[in-house]
Amino acid sequence: MVTVTPQDSSGFLRSERGLECGIPFRPEYVLNNIPSYEGGLAAGKKIASMNEGITAVVTTADICAIGIMEGARLSGLRVPIDLSVIGYDDLSLCRFTTPKLTSISQNVELKAQTAIKLLLEKILAGNNDDPCQITLDVELVERQSVISLF
Repeated sequence: MVTVTPQDSSGFLRSERGLECGIPFRPEYVLNNIPSYEGGLAAGKKIASMNEGITAVVTTADICAIGIMEGARLSGLRVPIDLSVIGYDDLSLCRFTTPKLTSISQNVELKAQTAIKLLLEKILAGNNDDPCQITLDVELVERQSVISLF
């Protein structure tokens, strides 16, 4: 699996959860591309040229995933037969790509409400110095850009 990120944000792959899923961390498989169509296009071409049996890509943006699909196609790979691609944000555009893009959907409204609530709590408590981490659930919206290997 390759992760395409704007910077090294591949924490899941290095975490216990990543190891539990049987995903070994390979730093050379983290491509730090700009999350844009052009960045994805370059990443798709690079993945195709790596010849390492890469079967899946997870990106941090749908627009990047769309570029990856095109870069892979231009390089002779077939999505999802040769390469599964997953985007992030579940933009409406995902339903109009060929194949339709599988994407991770986040509840933006809940994310905003949680951030505002946390900010207000910190302001009212006078405690703005302590960092905190909040984890919110996301949903995988399966479409046609992934294929099961099992």
